[in-house]
Amino acid sequence: SRSRFSGHQLSLPTWVERIKNIFRKVAFVGVIGTVFYWMVKLFDLEISKKHVIKSKITFSKGEFFDAIEKATPIAIWIGLGSLCIEILRAFIGCIMERDLVTKVWSILLWFVFSFAALGMFAISLVPYTDIDYATQQKVWPVIKRLKHKTDYLELVHAYGLFRSMTGVGGRPEVIVEGSNSLEGPWKEYDFLYKPGILDKRLPVVVLNQTECA
Repeated sequence: SRSRFSGHQLSLPTWVERIKNIFRKVAFVGVIGTVFYWMVKLFDLEISKKHVIKSKITFSKGEFFDAIEKATPIAIWIGLGSLCIEILRAFIGCIMERDLVTKVWSILLWFVFSFAALGMFAISLVPYTDIDYATQQKVWPVIKRLKHKTDYLELVHAYGLFRSMTGVGGRPEVIVEGSNSLEGPWKEYDFLYKPGILDKRLPVVVLNQTECA
């Protein structure tokens, strides 16, 4: 088996590949097990005698935001660490090029793309930390200014559609009304798949995202 860095190939011993494969499988099982454990614990999942899955939230709103405040910085450092590892791997591939001209050109490209990647990561911290005010206040002002100056390029932003639909602050709802006369009375149109009548449960639509129909 081979591991490829840029244009140069390095042969890895078979035992190293086996250890890597075992580590991947153990890590995968560990992650799945951890997610399942906390899902059962936090939502108190249980199966009734009628084979119905019941759930109940076991944490408060304050505990939820405390967890977000702790998890957000950790996620940022994990992302930065993985990015730095990829940048280092790319640099190793560049310096292992045998031809001098190719090596110099590879290092130049590495510098340009590494600078761009780190810049993108930096300005992405602004929308990413929207969910946690305390962490967002720790983002350097120069990063916030750079994000503001590049907003017109739409390089990074929070995930748009579902963020707007299910945001913490809610979303604006358009109400469509009609009348046979300008003087009224005006009557609201009731769409099948649009929030309107508050005491009416929305239908479940499978394999489709119906909007206004």
